[in-house]
Amino acid sequence: MTKISSMEKKTNFEVNFDFTTDVDGFWEEFWSNPDGLGHVTSKNDPDSQSKKLQEYHLLVWNKRIFNNELQARSDINGNLYFSYKELNLSSDSIINSYRYKSLVFNLKEEMKKKGENYKSFQEEYIKKSYNIGGMIIFPKHPNSLNQKRGMHNKIRDRFDLTLECIRRYYEQSKNYNPLQDVLQADEKYYNFFGSFKGFIDTFFLQDWVDKYYRVKFMLDFDNFQTSPLPQNYDEYMILHDKQLELVQKRNCRIDKFIKSE
Repeated sequence: MTKISSMEKKTNFEVNFDFTTDVDGFWEEFWSNPDGLGHVTSKNDPDSQSKKLQEYHLLVWNKRIFNNELQARSDINGNLYFSYKELNLSSDSIINSYRYKSLVFNLKEEMKKKGENYKSFQEEYIKKSYNIGGMIIFPKHPNSLNQKRGMHNKIRDRFDLTLECIRRYYEQSKNYNPLQDVLQADEKYYNFFGSFKGFIDTFFLQDWVDKYYRVKFMLDFDNFQTSPLPQNYDEYMILHDKQLELVQKRNCRIDKFIKSE
């Protein structure tokens, strides 16, 4: 484990900075997937490879939460993460472009029918989502929330559904919570925010909830009964549009906070 020198120089903060541009060979690695759907690997993941992203996390969250005690780290493989007291934390994207072969429809074919260029569409989608408004930090360890929410068949990286699990954890809901175990395991981290409202407000996620701090689901919600993945092209585009809208709204909140500081 290596501690990276604290970023004492003022970071030149650009709220719409595209972190894929800070990772050498991102797009070459991205399109190397044989099926042509595009993928992010450990070699090209901005969450673990972009030093600019690490700087931005330090700048925003040390001002917002950690009182300059959040530290930049690098493991023996060069992957970037953070530490705060006894906690290890890592960056995580809250946006997913769902390039799965397991979708019940063929996204590439549907886009072709509608005259859309799949490759250009995905590149634009990712460039607009890989900025600070699309990133958050969670505890880092084996079987962490980052991993569980991506793999769980009731979540599949949907951040609105992740937030609903976090809400149920804070409110000690008796309703089914697919992520209860991992949230409970990291109670030291979540207790730091005091409540679901505290978590939402701290991370500038107010646009993901209504005025009563109920999660605003991007697709119809049936209490985790069915697949969270889009079931057709129209649902896919609803997720696409809402996610990018929420990233930009969060960018504005973060930018306003940084400028006020």
